[in-house]
Amino acid sequence: MAVTRCNVSINNIQKEMKIHGSVSFPIGLYYDYLPTDDVPWHWHEHLEFGYVDKGTVHLGVNSDQKIIHEGEAYFINKEILHSCWCENEDTCTIHSMVFKSELLGSHDSVFYQNYIQPLVDNNELPYVTITGNEKWQKDILTLFSSAWASAANEEFGFEFNIRNCISSILLLIIRYKSKQSNDFSEKALRTERRMKVMLKYISENYVNEIRVEDIAGSAMISESECLRCFHDSVGISPIKYIRQLRVQTAAELLINSNRPINDIAEQCGFQDMSYFTKSFREIKGVAPSEFRKLSDQS
Repeated sequence: MAVTRCNVSINNIQKEMKIHGSVSFPIGLYYDYLPTDDVPWHWHEHLEFGYVDKGTVHLGVNSDQKIIHEGEAYFINKEILHSCWCENEDTCTIHSMVFKSELLGSHDSVFYQNYIQPLVDNNELPYVTITGNEKWQKDILTLFSSAWASAANEEFGFEFNIRNCISSILLLIIRYKSKQSNDFSEKALRTERRMKVMLKYISENYVNEIRVEDIAGSAMISESECLRCFHDSVGISPIKYIRQLRVQTAAELLINSNRPINDIAEQCGFQDMSYFTKSFREIKGVAPSEFRKLSDQS
């Protein structure tokens, strides 16, 4: 099966809209080059494994933030808000597998009812980091590598091996999940719910001027609580998040359309071209025109 770049696409409630795999084999395998490929804050109804092939990745999951080093991996549970970005200025590569639980068995199967459902319903296990420091974690890294190689090479029976590897990985996570210490409290769950509401408001209004009080009002909380939620969840202020969203949207339009740069800037909420160019360069490392040229060459 094809291993492709992910290109996360989200709707106005930060839910990923990409179709992963097919009805008969509901799994997608992807690679992301950071910071060229953005992995914005999003959630999906799938389970996800990620492996850092190169560099050091900053993984954000709800109000938690973890550093994932090269050669380490992570598991993201169903419907969990998450994002990835480079820890430093270096480039990073992530290999990921995103799949529906139906890949392993129907909802009326013993596999789902006895194993998968308790996992996806476990609010205290939104994610697992896999460092390889213990044998069961080393086994997971080996299984991930085997599944990835099967997909890339499309060897005979690769679908069986991918499904078997994922089943074994999940069983290890379920068996040893008590060793994972996330301290995912009711406060964190409340923050997650509020963030989904506020991110939805931003995605629907980012082309206009937005104040912190507007964002806070959408979730019916104070400005100080809004700032705390953003600091704990995404590590930046709401205004900085809006600027990053505008730049990312502009980058996608630069790649996927031939529209004039000034039109794109205005459509993405930038009324001043010099500020747009400055913001774009700070976040993407190059000017908008250079970014478009580089995209055309790739």
